[in-house]
Amino acid sequence: VEPSVDGSDVDLAMIVERLRNVPKPQQAMAFAETVDSARQAGDPDYKKPATAAPRPQPDDDFDTRYGLKPSTFGIRS
Repeated sequence: VEPSVDGSDVDLAMIVERLRNVPKPQQAMAFAETVDSARQAGDPDYKKPATAAPRPQPDDDFDTRYGLKPSTFGIRS
């Protein structure tokens, strides 16, 4: 490259070299979610947690206790 008469030369090779050596900032992924480290069904070595207590079964007179008439869904006469 020949120098210009007025001294306004631009050293493109030096500019490119500087740009190549600039470290790029790491951007966090905007769509990423935090990972839950708890074991889930399907994971290796997954064990189902023990339940605290079984649910009580509803009584036969559940509807009548609260002044409701028994449900007749599906009953045909």
